[in-house]
Amino acid sequence: MGEKSEKLTVIFILFAAAAVASVALAAESDGDGSTTDNFDMDTAVKEAYRKMFRSNRAQQMQAVQFLSTMDDVEKQTKTIDMLLTKLFQVLLESKAEISSSGYVPGVSSFPTDTHVREALSKILENTAFFSDLLLRMPSLIGTRFKKNNEWQVIFRWSLNFCGETQLVDEETAQTFDLVGQELEIIPRRANYVNPFRDTEAKVRAATAAAAAAAEAKKQAEKSKRRKAPRGPSLGGRKTEL
Repeated sequence: MGEKSEKLTVIFILFAAAAVASVALAAESDGDGSTTDNFDMDTAVKEAYRKMFRSNRAQQMQAVQFLSTMDDVEKQTKTIDMLLTKLFQVLLESKAEISSSGYVPGVSSFPTDTHVREALSKILENTAFFSDLLLRMPSLIGTRFKKNNEWQVIFRWSLNFCGETQLVDEETAQTFDLVGQELEIIPRRANYVNPFRDTEAKVRAATAAAAAAAEAKKQAEKSKRRKAPRGPSLGGRKTEL
């Protein structure tokens, strides 16, 4: 996630900065810098961010699919442990940046400061990423999450923060609602079901079966090589002429 995530963040910053510049120029040419122009600019920049957010979410889902279907359980576990450690470190650092900036989700205008905007982006994207991972691997990731109090505190904060920003698309908002119920951060409704829970069990069963089949094939090939008859020796007896 490291290098790829950083690239996505850089792309977002450049995109949003370009959007701010172009909309600001339009507002300046259309009027006298009134409150309406400022409101329209803020709305346009938020929409530009939502578009980029949806694009980044599509790439995140590819990573989620890859991680949830890794056929080597040991590698999968190590990869996820490293990923979660980094993810929550980023959330913690981004929370500190946002808190010190005075930005209030749902109240403040979209931030123009690069560092604040980057922190906002990291909070939204990493909260969504973790939500997708947990819903699709509730046993593997849920167990780790519930053992770490610091992770629980920062995620409760980030989930609430994201809900107040009004910057995510409807699908992501539904994901946040599901993960909130899954972790019982919010009360579970009577009809609550994690639609991905059965998928985890099926993937694990398929992965285990594939691993067992691969190991059986490997052992069969070893046994076949041991039983294979050897050819005549190249160093036979010398024949006198």
